[in-house]
Amino acid sequence: MVAFADIGDRVTVSRNVEAPINEGGLTVTRTGPFAAGLPESDAGDLVTRAAHSLFANIPDEANLFSALHIKLFKSLPIAAGIGGGSADAAATLRALLALTGAKIAPSRLHALALDLGADVPVCLDGTPTIMRGIGEDLTPFPALPNLGVVLLNPSRQLSTPAVFAGYKDQNPTFSKPIELPSEFKNTGHLMSTLADQGNDLSRAASDLMPEITALLTSLENSPNCLLARMSGSGATCFGLFDTVAAAQVAGERISADHADWWCAAGQLLAQSPPPKLL
Repeated sequence: MVAFADIGDRVTVSRNVEAPINEGGLTVTRTGPFAAGLPESDAGDLVTRAAHSLFANIPDEANLFSALHIKLFKSLPIAAGIGGGSADAAATLRALLALTGAKIAPSRLHALALDLGADVPVCLDGTPTIMRGIGEDLTPFPALPNLGVVLLNPSRQLSTPAVFAGYKDQNPTFSKPIELPSEFKNTGHLMSTLADQGNDLSRAASDLMPEITALLTSLENSPNCLLARMSGSGATCFGLFDTVAAAQVAGERISADHADWWCAAGQLLAQSPPPKLL
């Protein structure tokens, strides 16, 4: 299952007032605490790739994409297992469509999103979703209970291919998908469903980066933590709390004890907010 929180990067798309609209062109600026770790080449930057992919898929409306400026404020760690780059790509697509009014068939948008990365399609909708396959099989899920969340990262990048390779060295297959109810009636129902479930990749990731075990222990030992798990292929771990206030208290305590870790507290979202037209 994929869920979304109000912790993330910020993507802003605007007309480049310094360039005549008939001259075309796209400029991208990157700022924020983790901007320095982004690829220097536009070819490796998901935001730029998302923009050009959208332009290529709507060639008849190329004039709508003239003189655009994209600003990415990078707040999330890179290669952290929380889909930050994928969410940025999806936000870019949504913002460009909202700003320009360009039209594209949902199936075509989904296809180009999947071509950008396995996690990009699920980020387009930004709702709790059951994701299967390589990201192409998406089943919307009813809204989750209101919960607080703490995200922890050891301030180190972890290679996703290396984690999968480590897992496959020790395991022939992945665990069978769990049967989820049609909805979670309340927080207790959600926690009881997830209590016995884990992340298949946790051991392989911890073997490569032992700090992951320390992250999970810190979350599990935090007052009012309901559940702690590793996200995706790591190294970020998350803790769920019954309120945002409890999550914020936990985050402050962990940050005080581990100043070298990246820590953020927030809320799980029923749905990501739509792009704002400024």
